[in-house]
Amino acid sequence: MTGRKKKKRPGKTGRAGRRKTAGNRSLKKGGGERQKPGSAMAAARDEDLVQAEFGFVEAADTPVKAGDGAARGSGRPSGDCPRPDRPKSRGKGGKPGRGRRDAEDGRGPVKDEDEELRIGVFVCNCGSNIAGFIDCTDVAEYAKTLPNVTFVRENLFSCSEAGANDIRSAIVENRLNRVIVAACTPITHEPTFRAVCEQGGLNAYYFEFVNIREHCSWVHKEIREDATEKAKDLIRMGVARAAYLEPKEPITGEVERAALVVGGGVSGMTVSLELADRGFDVILVEKEKELGGLVRHLGAIHPWGKRGADYVADLARRVAKHKKIKVHKSSRVTDVKGFIGKYSVTLSSLKKPVTAGMLILATGAEPLVPDGLYGFD
Repeated sequence: MTGRKKKKRPGKTGRAGRRKTAGNRSLKKGGGERQKPGSAMAAARDEDLVQAEFGFVEAADTPVKAGDGAARGSGRPSGDCPRPDRPKSRGKGGKPGRGRRDAEDGRGPVKDEDEELRIGVFVCNCGSNIAGFIDCTDVAEYAKTLPNVTFVRENLFSCSEAGANDIRSAIVENRLNRVIVAACTPITHEPTFRAVCEQGGLNAYYFEFVNIREHCSWVHKEIREDATEKAKDLIRMGVARAAYLEPKEPITGEVERAALVVGGGVSGMTVSLELADRGFDVILVEKEKELGGLVRHLGAIHPWGKRGADYVADLARRVAKHKKIKVHKSSRVTDVKGFIGKYSVTLSSLKKPVTAGMLILATGAEPLVPDGLYGFD
């Protein structure tokens, strides 16, 4: 049966004008030679699979014989066809290789284990937030001297659309397989840069963030030279760490819709009531026999003029009546296991551990009363 010739779909084109398709990698044939390029359709024809209409695979008329080394299947070929003689890219000790990801679908390393490290470093000026107190040009020049760094660029705002596009195109054009951005706090923009790496064809976890704003320019703004040297040190450490990064995939799991709050003072009771009113189960743990914490022992509280004992008594009554809150007095946390979303917590007042999706520490504190004279003991 002869299949109708399928029109060739244009691949995505990067800024360098290079086609990026799932099939632009060479496939290894059984005899050890490589064919170019190795599209899934070409591989199917090489294996004597019949092309049905619309590019689907149809089994041949002759039955498959055991041990003939061939494979038969159905469906539409997509990407590279796996071969028995093409092992997955693995590094030393069986660890994942350092390869890039497929720019088309973002799946799996595609380079061999002997691929050289190609680290790109992007130094952000952050307007005057960083460049006003650090010599960013000097830092960028220093980054060029570090091992395995093949590309360095100084950006005005790396988190802007222009900065993100610049990083994305640099990954593609320079075949970078690790990316380091020296900028602000990762709390703000780490997800942004991880997404940029994925769009450029890298695993998101081949990205390393170096904070030279909060750790250098903002805390050492009066000593520019020392702040610059510290930024160099942080980038050097980031480059060293990047060499050991491994690809990862995000995982999903069930989350316990319950919270465990440690501390039965005003803060602990207030957060317990807020969560319970939103439908979450709450386990409130207090080491004393009564709720209220330190506020219980205060006199009149500004601005209401109410005594501390009366104020916490009202909160304690609301907590006791709430169906979503379980209170454990004269109890302490003795062990915690698990992870965010599913913790197993052992309490001194219970034989069996309790489960919670989040832990909130709301214990009280007292001013430090020094013993002796500071610096003389």
